[in-house]
Amino acid sequence: MKITFSLFVFIITGLFAQHIPSDERGGPNFRRDTNIDANQVRATVFNYGIMGRTGADPSQYPFEWPINSGHMYIAMTALAIGASVE
Repeated sequence: MKITFSLFVFIITGLFAQHIPSDERGGPNFRRDTNIDANQVRATVFNYGIMGRTGADPSQYPFEWPINSGHMYIAMTALAIGASVE
């Protein structure tokens, strides 16, 4: 009985838990990045809320201080925004 009920819940959850993205999403073709260096800090900034290096791409810099020293301090940061609606 427990196995049948667990299987039923698993199947129902799988059928109705599909995520459908909205039309308000930005396309991946419009993603951009730029390298900034100011106040002896160098990093790569992306236009979708991430700063730092996303992979092993040598054109991207994690947070490096001082510039051209090779000392990397933060690999990646992300912006998180939340709201409370009552």
